[in-house]
Amino acid sequence: MSALRTQVTGALTGVTGGKKVLFVDLPTDYKGAGMLTRPQYLQLLAREPFATRDRSGEVLTIEPLLSGSHDFIWPRHFKDLLSDASVCQVLIWDKAAGSFVKRANSTGSDSYSFQATRHNAASTTVEPPDARLSSADKWKVLSEQASCISAFPNFMRIFPGRQAVTVYLPAVNIDPLKATVVSANIDFQSNTGCHGCFGGKLEIVWEGLDNTDKPICGVATIKDGKFGRFLVWLGRYRSWTLARRITRLGLRCQPGEYFADLYNLNVISDEMTVPAASLIWQNSGQTPPPCDLLRISKETPLSIQYDVSKIPQATGAQLVITKPFTTFDASVGKDVQSIDPPSGDIVSLMEAETSDTSGTMPLPDSVYESAGLHQVRVNALDRQGNIIGLPGEPLSIFSKPEGSSAIPGRKAEDGASNPP
Repeated sequence: MSALRTQVTGALTGVTGGKKVLFVDLPTDYKGAGMLTRPQYLQLLAREPFATRDRSGEVLTIEPLLSGSHDFIWPRHFKDLLSDASVCQVLIWDKAAGSFVKRANSTGSDSYSFQATRHNAASTTVEPPDARLSSADKWKVLSEQASCISAFPNFMRIFPGRQAVTVYLPAVNIDPLKATVVSANIDFQSNTGCHGCFGGKLEIVWEGLDNTDKPICGVATIKDGKFGRFLVWLGRYRSWTLARRITRLGLRCQPGEYFADLYNLNVISDEMTVPAASLIWQNSGQTPPPCDLLRISKETPLSIQYDVSKIPQATGAQLVITKPFTTFDASVGKDVQSIDPPSGDIVSLMEAETSDTSGTMPLPDSVYESAGLHQVRVNALDRQGNIIGLPGEPLSIFSKPEGSSAIPGRKAEDGASNPP
């Protein structure tokens, strides 16, 4: 911890003029000993007595405000900080070196598309090797235990049998910050004839290179879908978003008596599936400076600027604000991957709807009067008022009305604040 403190204070040397340093992938432990599990702990290292003066306003992270799963992050928040003019340096934790190092820019294509035609199927790689690919127009001997993959004119049929089968797609070179959502068309059918009873047997798997070109890998279970279309928000996975480049991508079918017909698999930007939202000052229309937590008050009221117009079939938006010290759980499966994100998993302080697909909505007075940490999220709505697409990334705010007993935040410039 002493060496880590020295690194933090050293990184802040020479930082002036309102500039900030972004620390990425904070180490949660060292040989089993807990370290930086929350942004607040990093800020403590930038304050007296560890620093010569309070410099906690000059450090930023992308870690969750409340401790939870370390597997997930919010990709848009990360991208916004990377492009912010006030961020002068981006450091990422190198576990092997035991220190923060300069982050390398991600590389690769900004999208990926695979059509499972018979021609393209021949370019895939199947694991294990004994699960061989064959053409559907040829006779073959099958058993209930043997894995079988058949190539049809416009889809691939995967029957895993008694072992897991992974179909790796060809020519993968993806920029994980630009292509963040998998959209796949898969027809699933069990031996009972059910098209939706796959029970988490389908997975998206990937391999790539980290900041120092060391190999990384990840897996995301496909949990929900509608009419054969599946969305998986890979950008929510730390191993995806913090990779420098994705070099391998596949569909894995866990063992079972079923088949999955893969028609296509695309990796796209989240602009077509995730609502865009940001906080702005009502009086000036300006965006608050980047911080881990924004302190709010009635004297400087805020609005939510939102845009769901790029999401197909969106005709309106929903604003959800959590109760005090309640956050959207990053590890909830439906929050990470679903074509129909839930609306009842969080006990909300308030919800509001609008028929406009873009615009601003002011924060209600109830938020300023409710002491504590809150999160704000925007969802897209269809014509029937159903939530569509993926849920918006939450925005964190901290309210401490006069006379309240909430843990006070540290007052900073322009209303930015961080709790101790």
